[in-house]
Amino acid sequence: MSYLLLFVIPYFYIIYKIKDQRKKPYNNETLITFTLLSFFILTFNLIKTHQYDLIPESVLSRLNISKFYDKASEIIEVKEQDSLKITSEWKNVKPGVDTLNYNYVIIIGESAPRKSFSYYNNADLKNYTGWTFISNAISPATNTRESVPRILSLNNYDSINENLNLIDLANQAGLTTYWFSNQGFIGRFDTPISKIAKRSQYVIFHNKGDYKSAGSDDRLLEDLKKTIINKKTGNLVFLHTFGSHPSFCKRTIFYKKHIKNFNPKDDRSCFQDAIYNTEIYISEVNNIMKSTGKPYKIIYFADHGLTDVNFPPYKVHGVGINFSLDAIHIPLIFINSKNKKEGRMINKEYYMRDFTNTFSDWIDVNANQIKENKSIFSEQLNQNKYIYQGSKLTKLS
Repeated sequence: MSYLLLFVIPYFYIIYKIKDQRKKPYNNETLITFTLLSFFILTFNLIKTHQYDLIPESVLSRLNISKFYDKASEIIEVKEQDSLKITSEWKNVKPGVDTLNYNYVIIIGESAPRKSFSYYNNADLKNYTGWTFISNAISPATNTRESVPRILSLNNYDSINENLNLIDLANQAGLTTYWFSNQGFIGRFDTPISKIAKRSQYVIFHNKGDYKSAGSDDRLLEDLKKTIINKKTGNLVFLHTFGSHPSFCKRTIFYKKHIKNFNPKDDRSCFQDAIYNTEIYISEVNNIMKSTGKPYKIIYFADHGLTDVNFPPYKVHGVGINFSLDAIHIPLIFINSKNKKEGRMINKEYYMRDFTNTFSDWIDVNANQIKENKSIFSEQLNQNKYIYQGSKLTKLS
């Protein structure tokens, strides 16, 4: 049992020091917490890497070292992410004549490959008056954590500059900003997004923990109604939906309608049902905005797609060996209430990591750091072809 001394002696020493610290005016509980976590992580890492065979495998399994190690590592990682404060660096922000004469809505979808939507499968687009569909939009990465921060901020090969995010740009242009989320608020996969979202003037996260507690996306429709109905123009609302995130069949209980021959126990059927309801959702947002009688613009895009596999749930994140083009090919839709033309598909390739430049164009705002040739509306569009997989840059031909 001598191996237990590795834990017991340092543990009681730290407890003693904590009690001693509490008697002193310079006590720092956060520092003590991190000291404890760091000690355990270092100890577990020593064990986990098997550099020293000090503890029997039977004891390790009972202690569930790996799970504790991973959770402790995540807590420290999240704390580090959240401690990096955002300070706007936008210079010389200039709104256009009509910037404040519209209301704007951005719907962020989840895990939605482009090919699954009816719009991209020979649907008749003529009845979608004022809608414009982009044929070949490409997400920055194959997962939410790496993709959305790049969509929301200026970035390059090496880094994301959160100090140049599109929410601060909108704030400085005079728009009133709102972020309504059905995604998680805190966690390894959520904090990188929520810390940018909190730059909005009004923020609602319906899930205080991680994404696993997500309910119906309809709650965001209610947030939108309360924000937009009987309000003036000059509002920008983000709706961060849970969309078609796995597990597909668990989410079908939230849907008002179902596809023909819907099978609530078949993942493939449930996924189709999720996409079908995403299309309904976009139309519902459009109808809410139309009911205000004021000019509006809407954008819908998904954070990333998914890869087809031959085993349940038949759609997975396209990470590592599961990478595919379906994992980065996403829908991109623009709706403009003043556009009275029939819906149409624009044959254009666009890498969504440059979306902040498109956003600037869309709300008619300029700033020193904006590059016009990175906007999808530019006739001189010029983008490098690359994405990220596991934070690893991958060039596409």
